[in-house]
Amino acid sequence: MDKKLCIIKNNRELLKIIPFKDKDSTGFKVIIRRPIEVIFHHINYSNLAHVGLLRTTDPELCFTYHTSGGKLKANLHLKLKNSFKKKYSNVPYFSDLAEISEHQIIPIPLCKIVCNDSSIFPEHHNKKKNVQRVLGEIKEHNIDNHNVAEIYVMRPNYKVKYDELYAAWNLFFMTMNILPIEYLSVPTPENTSFKADSMGNGRNLISSVIDDFNDKVSFMVCTYFSKGSVASSQNSFSLFENGKHLEHLALTRLCYKDESGVQSETKRLYQWQLEANRKKLTDDEFNYWQAYFKQAENEIAPNLRTIIMQSI
Repeated sequence: MDKKLCIIKNNRELLKIIPFKDKDSTGFKVIIRRPIEVIFHHINYSNLAHVGLLRTTDPELCFTYHTSGGKLKANLHLKLKNSFKKKYSNVPYFSDLAEISEHQIIPIPLCKIVCNDSSIFPEHHNKKKNVQRVLGEIKEHNIDNHNVAEIYVMRPNYKVKYDELYAAWNLFFMTMNILPIEYLSVPTPENTSFKADSMGNGRNLISSVIDDFNDKVSFMVCTYFSKGSVASSQNSFSLFENGKHLEHLALTRLCYKDESGVQSETKRLYQWQLEANRKKLTDDEFNYWQAYFKQAENEIAPNLRTIIMQSI
């Protein structure tokens, strides 16, 4: 039986992800069993900072992510459940969702939950098929009481492939890990406050764990403490239009500074990455990705307001 992913805080179940599969498609359900504000981050190149909101008193939200291996476009459905009716509908705003495939390089941004009050969520009853990821304090590792969980979806057996992928695309991974999940969906200056900037001066670590769930899908959960989220004193759930997540990361502009403050030229992240790891890719791989990112730069970059990142 396939495993289920549960995000837990104070023994309360914030959300549950249930993978499913059949012969021609794969997908998963994201279930939240309490009313919560839902934020949709979606791509709109005429207004990149476009955000949609859903406020409901419905006692259960169920989002279903369907992929079909490229036969049809991936889609996301919403089911609202109450004592009067059940309603299935396409999620508004989203028209470009990523497929889960063997060719995936970096994790696909899926959703984020912010929890500052766990008392409203139902009690968690653990079962053998559940994989628990806890937002909590782990004193032996100096982890403060985390209040944010970012969830990424990945190709099957990603945990096995991780070291190999990281070696070939290390700059992509390092940059992705320091930026908030919002940036991969909506790469604007407003979405570029580094995770570390929001943590404050207290004890903290970012905790990332990868779990393979079946032969179709894997998930990565990244948890951390955000003082900005505490300031809002609210619980919220965010979903991300993710069809251009790799392109948005690759087209980020980056320059380097050495210890004396001398600054390098500014290049796109993919240019730095391909130059650094030329020997780690085959000629076919190098040529494919160079052409892929160059085409993305020609088509997308003129519409982006990406930041210039500086690294020492």
